[in-house]
Amino acid sequence: MEETMCWESWFAPFSCQFGNNGSMKNTIASICHYAVALTSLIFGCMYLFKKEFMPYHSVAVGRSWDEVDAGMKVLILALMRAVSAGWLITAVVVAWLQWQFNKTKAGWIPLVILVAGLVSSSVTVYATTIVRAGSEGKPPTLLGVGMMVLFLAAYFLNRRYLKKNPA
Repeated sequence: MEETMCWESWFAPFSCQFGNNGSMKNTIASICHYAVALTSLIFGCMYLFKKEFMPYHSVAVGRSWDEVDAGMKVLILALMRAVSAGWLITAVVVAWLQWQFNKTKAGWIPLVILVAGLVSSSVTVYATTIVRAGSEGKPPTLLGVGMMVLFLAAYFLNRRYLKKNPA
């Protein structure tokens, strides 16, 4: 069967190749990883640039932002900035490594993405579960779980692609 390329540019490393070489697995894995990277980028920017805590933070502490004293505001915003770093580095590492994998088919890359992704998303699930268990706040726990599922799916798809297309 003849392969066709839907679109070719550096921004579309997962191209749209179809054929009997397993490229659809690589395409779906790339979409999973780029979706996680985009989500991480959005959350990272939200936590980096917000001027007050998130609505679920307000519910968790039982106070509006205006009711929180100045010293606590500084601490909360600093912690939010630190959390944003985790989201942002996850976005950059996952997107860059998947792009590199699509170019080189280096066999070590899927495992590195999986480990980095599971560490990042499992810590998120852990932290949001603590908030859910200890307060009325409802942080996005399922987002972290969904990211873990995407990391696992993409890992197995990339590995299966490598079996059909050794580097």
